[in-house]
Amino acid sequence: EGTAAGSLPAWTFSLGYNLWYNLVTMIICLLIVPVLMSRIKKANIQGM
Repeated sequence: EGTAAGSLPAWTFSLGYNLWYNLVTMIICLLIVPVLMSRIKKANIQGM
């Protein structure tokens, strides 16, 4: 509280605060992206 946005205390606080959200987002991306890519490739093959 009371620190300028972008300063180290604010950055470290937001990092810890957002850590779980960031981890979950990364895990979801790592799991979903390969599935989407494989589905897109299959759809393209079926469409041709």
